[in-house]
Amino acid sequence: KNALLFRTSKKQTDWIDLADNKAGYGELALQVLLDGEFDHNAVSVSGSFIDVYSLVNGTANATVTLTSQGLGKVSSIDYTETTPSGTSEERHLDFEPMEGIGAQRTVSIPLTADAQSGRTERTISIHKVNGEPNEDGIATSKGYFVSLTKGAKKKVLVEEFTGTWCGWCPRGIVGLDMLNEKYPDDVVTVAVHNDDPMVANYGVEAPSFPYALVNRATPADPYYGLNGKPFGIGDLVAEQLEIPAEASLALSEPQMDVNGKITFSTEVVFNYSSTTAPYALAFAVVTDGLKGDGRKWAQANYYFHNADYADDDNLKTWYEGSSYMAQVYDHVAIAGKGVNAGLTGSIKAPIVEGETKTYSNYIIWKDSANAMKL
Repeated sequence: KNALLFRTSKKQTDWIDLADNKAGYGELALQVLLDGEFDHNAVSVSGSFIDVYSLVNGTANATVTLTSQGLGKVSSIDYTETTPSGTSEERHLDFEPMEGIGAQRTVSIPLTADAQSGRTERTISIHKVNGEPNEDGIATSKGYFVSLTKGAKKKVLVEEFTGTWCGWCPRGIVGLDMLNEKYPDDVVTVAVHNDDPMVANYGVEAPSFPYALVNRATPADPYYGLNGKPFGIGDLVAEQLEIPAEASLALSEPQMDVNGKITFSTEVVFNYSSTTAPYALAFAVVTDGLKGDGRKWAQANYYFHNADYADDDNLKTWYEGSSYMAQVYDHVAIAGKGVNAGLTGSIKAPIVEGETKTYSNYIIWKDSANAMKL
């Protein structure tokens, strides 16, 4: 069926289908010539950005997405940063060009920390595009800057979403193993299985497979990361480790009874003060050494004799293996609590710099025979 969807900015603000027989036009064959003035130096920006962190008087980058609203090529913006103390002078940022209406570019915009610790709002306002006034008007994005007196020991969380049925997922196995080898004390890896014998009620789902979340803020490939390079996930973790952590967290040695009830407690100490507490704790039980018999336990493998991956030494075992490979699975999530959105009340306001916040809870885990780690 043909379709001609039509809308204008003023007279016809709702979409209509001119090829719909109910509209009385029949099935149309048209040539449409558009004439008029079109914007060239115009961008909009994502309305918000996630919290950024730095030591006091330092700098940190806010990640935002620019969308071209004009026909021209866009390669720079001029912006201001508004803080509780005022608005900065205009700053210039160059980036890889994008061109055409709807084209997008994710950029990192440098922002400045406060002179004292705290969590304060920031507004990025884009005034110019390619050195000319933004023809889409002043575009703004808002978020928060957390200024810290000191950083805390940081561990980057990498959640990999996988399944034994997923032939491309072996690269996630490789990615997590390499992360633990390179950053043994700086990374927490969790393999979340879907529709296979290791599936658990974890509470977070993936839009596709393989898939990874880094610190719950950055979707990425569990092996290639964001840059598409072999073990690019390692570069992404390295970048995250450069960002100071706003709090330290200590977890007690978990205690498990004969019924599989695992009890634990935490101590959290923040490095800044705030009247609000936009945080919550979540807990997961992760186990190593899982294995079983039968096809459902064997990992599907699309890398087997796939010439596209013959030169990647990290995937050599899978390239030389077989279509289905028996595995011993590590980092497997087998239980969780509050994993989706955090446990309400686990971090209560206000936050006082240096003050210890304690919290206790438990997880019921029926399969208490396996070795586990939290």
